[in-house]
Amino acid sequence: MDVAAESDGGVYAATLRDGLVHVDKNGRIRKLDNLPDNWLLHVSQGNRRLWVGTQGGAASLTGETVTTLSSLPNPCVHAILETSTALWAATEAGVARYDLPLP
Repeated sequence: MDVAAESDGGVYAATLRDGLVHVDKNGRIRKLDNLPDNWLLHVSQGNRRLWVGTQGGAASLTGETVTTLSSLPNPCVHAILETSTALWAATEAGVARYDLPLP
């Protein structure tokens, strides 16, 4: 569904039904768990963390820590944009804005 590139040549790949995978620059694949849903719609590199939009909510990954977003208009999150001051999440029922930094 979506791919986010890393500066070292690796990528994060969002799959439609099988969750998030990380492919490192040497081609090794690792599945990442603990997301709100395995049906992914979006993945992007933010300024501070990796963002994932799923059909069951949105989450950020920092290392091995997964943090979910609350108060979304709808759990299906198709796009996430992190600016220097805010985070924007586009859902099937509207857009949510969060002030940064997030807790």
